[in-house]
Amino acid sequence: MPESMIGAAIGQSAVTTGQLIPLASDIQLPSLPSIPIDFPNVPNLTSEEATKFNEGNYATLPCGFPIPFKMPTLNNGVLRVTWTDDEVKRMNALENLQYAVIRKFSYGWPQLGKLRKLIPSQCNIKGADQIGLLRNRRVLIRMELYEDFVNMMARPLYYISDREGFAYPMRPLIYDEKFKVTEKSHKL
Repeated sequence: MPESMIGAAIGQSAVTTGQLIPLASDIQLPSLPSIPIDFPNVPNLTSEEATKFNEGNYATLPCGFPIPFKMPTLNNGVLRVTWTDDEVKRMNALENLQYAVIRKFSYGWPQLGKLRKLIPSQCNIKGADQIGLLRNRRVLIRMELYEDFVNMMARPLYYISDREGFAYPMRPLIYDEKFKVTEKSHKL
């Protein structure tokens, strides 16, 4: 008898036996009391605030201006959430991504822990930064200072060297609301 049948035979649900649940399943998952079911309504902007937002003046946005919750939709069998350009701009402003740079490694890269130590020292970042793995071969670097952002974008190529003597070439990509993962870095 298969292992999944044994779990079901002794009265355990499919959830506890580790079986995959299809999206069209009737099984009700338990509610989590720490996560609210209702999402707050988006406050209405005055016309003056909306004009400032449309002009790109993100600093004047109210702090408690949440992004509306969206339900995922199926697109070619894949769950997807779509955002408008204005919503992406608002999310970038709320997440402090104005001075964010994506660096793409050409041939390999060190581990993320090493990158968090190597990039600030070798790229001369003076202010605070946050470095995270975005996707395969790409890291997202959030910088606090505009000067660091300009310095990172000024050089078309950085070589990140580790203790073992390997040098990893890294090219810049600007992160904005129009960023696409398939975007190519400019070669000078």
